[in-house]
Amino acid sequence: MQEISLNILDIVENSVHAGAGKVSILVMSDTDAGTLTVTVTDDGGGMTAEEVERAFDPFYTTGGSKRVGLGLPLLKESAELTGGAVKIESEPGAGTRLTAVFNKRHLDCPPLGDVIATLKTLLVGYPGVEFHYEHHVGRERVVLDTEALSQENGPGFRADIQAVCRVLDSLENLLVHFKEGEMDFKSILMRQGGIKETSSNFNDLERRK
Repeated sequence: MQEISLNILDIVENSVHAGAGKVSILVMSDTDAGTLTVTVTDDGGGMTAEEVERAFDPFYTTGGSKRVGLGLPLLKESAELTGGAVKIESEPGAGTRLTAVFNKRHLDCPPLGDVIATLKTLLVGYPGVEFHYEHHVGRERVVLDTEALSQENGPGFRADIQAVCRVLDSLENLLVHFKEGEMDFKSILMRQGGIKETSSNFNDLERRK
């Protein structure tokens, strides 16, 4: 996996296969510390302490529906190559939280990649799962929440693939400018949506367009 976004896709698909009905994805870029942190939290079936301990073994399987794959081992290797780490917190029946930290200043740090393509795959491919996506750079953030979008646009919103894609295309237009050192994200929000607060919900921005 050459991009972190593909790791996110793999992790979230594992969450869905574990029975998750809601998945939160948090991407945090700390300019001062030079780190990129990705956290995926789900409300799925969770794992035992033994399963957590062996989760990074590519040949481990519970013997049930859990599929064998290289996703987690590759993620762990990728993060550790940069001096970072991966941590899993989970309990049976209490869901799972996976946190991966990358050192962005390291030559081996992979790019974040096409997050929008990952979100499109998830939102369209798993209409029965609610997703909450947050992307932070420093103190600025942009948020996409499918529950809020469905409340605004009606319960059939997720079934309208074109509507979902339009929302994500608008998010992509924001993220194009959401890079360290390029420009003040507050000015982008003010110019595109007339929003006064820098920590703004994406739904608010869509409503003001």
